Amino acid sequence: MPLLTYCCCKVSNKTGSLAIGVLLLTGSIVLLGVAVGFIAGWESFDTSFLLDASNKLRARCAEEDYVGNCTNRKWIAERVDSLQERLSNLSKTLEDIGPVWKNEFISLFCFIPWYGLANILLIIGSVKEIKILLLIWIVATLIYLIWTFVLLSILFSYDTTVAFVLIFALLQLLNFAVLSYFILIVFSFYQELVAQTIKSVLLGRAEEYVNKSEDD
Repeated sequence: MPLLTYCCCKVSNKTGSLAIGVLLLTGSIVLLGVAVGFIAGWESFDTSFLLDASNKLRARCAEEDYVGNCTNRKWIAERVDSLQERLSNLSKTLEDIGPVWKNEFISLFCFIPWYGLANILLIIGSVKEIKILLLIWIVATLIYLIWTFVLLSILFSYDTTVAFVLIFALLQLLNFAVLSYFILIVFSFYQELVAQTIKSVLLGRAEEYVNKSEDD
């Protein structure tokens, strides 16, 4: 009897395991891109093009031959200025925390490709119903959870402000809860495959016994 008879929305554990593999593989690719970005220094980006766009919008209204709607142009220019200011603040924040986070993302960069491979194995294992591939994913996910807790502990040693600790602690607990549920789904599918294997073996032996009895 599997731990869970079905996945969320009452879909089968097989379908749920396949969906989990696809979802986490996509997440791994995105996280790998973010890690590469931080390592390469993408935390600093130029927003001067937004200022240029805002100035051009306003400059057009200063021309004597302009007959358009300047009210709309000024409104758009103000929105562009607001976006530029927010992006500049974000860039400054990322530059401040960059040295601390860069080491964390280097660690993630070294691990995420392997976890992406584990998710590919989960997809194959779900489609082909290969039990060992499901177990490999479960072990990899447990290692991933331990790894994220270690990385978060290191971050907390650099920044102990209440807001930072509270937000990331809650996010990590949510991550732990979601991945734990995913593990239960995949393990339940593994139990189903084991039960099918045992059933087929027993039926095969029963048929052999019946055939042998008839021959005797």
